[in-house]
Amino acid sequence: MRSFLSFLFSILLSISLFAQHEPQHVKVIDNIAHQAIQVQTGWAGPIATHDIYTVPHDRIFVIEFVTISAAAEIWDCRITTHVKGTLVSHFLSVQPQSKKGEPGVVSQMVKIYADPGSRVSIWANTKENNTGMFTISGYLVPL
Repeated sequence: MRSFLSFLFSILLSISLFAQHEPQHVKVIDNIAHQAIQVQTGWAGPIATHDIYTVPHDRIFVIEFVTISAAAEIWDCRITTHVKGTLVSHFLSVQPQSKKGEPGVVSQMVKIYADPGSRVSIWANTKENNTGMFTISGYLVPL
């Protein structure tokens, strides 16, 4: 019984010690009022790349959803952004086709960030000359 009481006392003591520290203030960008953004552009060719959006200089862009559709199969695709000045490629999951020759679709929920003033690019590679659509949606966060 005594060991249990000493254990309980040590837990209460450690809780009181932690409670005495100052809180760490962190800017949580999900709780700030934000401006919704949705951008769409078409493309044509076997390999398509587009600068789909330029982030305003006083905002951070948080991308939440990416859709790529094509008339033929998509081999691979990615979205590129700059985060803290570094170019970053985010590869997206291509949905398998049930039959050869069916349209290609990538539709994925993401959480991708883009620096103020940077460009967001999207890239797709298909087997043949192709047409399709790029769509991204998310929100802007003020600095």
